[in-house]
Amino acid sequence: MMVGDLARLLVDHPDQVQATVEDRGRGSVVALRVATGDMGQVIGRSGRVARALRTLVVAAGRDGSRLTLDIVDE
Repeated sequence: MMVGDLARLLVDHPDQVQATVEDRGRGSVVALRVATGDMGQVIGRSGRVARALRTLVVAAGRDGSRLTLDIVDE
């Protein structure tokens, strides 16, 4: 999954990054799981990185399916 690959480039612990797609009724959610210490790098200053990742996920769902991104710390 593209979001997982991008997140692995951003964090200090790339082996702990997991991106899964979960079907939830009206649409699907991309759950991005990162180590607790890497949350700041995935969210970015003022949420800029998270907003960019969310934009990519929404663009990937343009074929009629609704996709959203949920960033989860472990």
